Amino acid sequence: SWTDLYRYLSEQHDATTIGVLLGMAASRRGSMEALVSKMLFLHLPATHPASFPEIELSPLVQASALLGVGLLYEGSCHRLMVETMLSEIGRRPSSGANAKAAAASGNTKGDDEGGVVTDREGYALAAGLSLGLVALGAGSNAAGLADLNLEKRLRYYMLG
Repeated sequence: SWTDLYRYLSEQHDATTIGVLLGMAASRRGSMEALVSKMLFLHLPATHPASFPEIELSPLVQASALLGVGLLYEGSCHRLMVETMLSEIGRRPSSGANAKAAAASGNTKGDDEGGVVTDREGYALAAGLSLGLVALGAGSNAAGLADLNLEKRLRYYMLG
């Protein structure tokens, strides 16, 4: 039940959270279910509105939530999800609460702006896999996605 899921997620144990997020997304693969989508996006601070309180989440949990979004929206070519995954692939490192938490744990790399980057490659990989799942089988013929120039933008992210 949803009450049990809340109890598991409120324990703030990374492995349990990752299991719940991926398990719920996989069990509802391709369904675009709103409740599961909300649960996944709650674990993606980059998508929160500015007025939302800061939540400290490990990069592994965030990457798992990204992958869960890909599973949940698998094959849908949902434009908003495609745009979200594209922006997450190319998102610049930030220096918010998550970066400060990572600095405290010692799992950090510095950037030019004084922010902290942790597991950036894994996060971008999860966003890329998720993008592939959302646009699964559509290729360059995806209805409503032609103006996004997916191939051009992905090539830019790879080659600069």
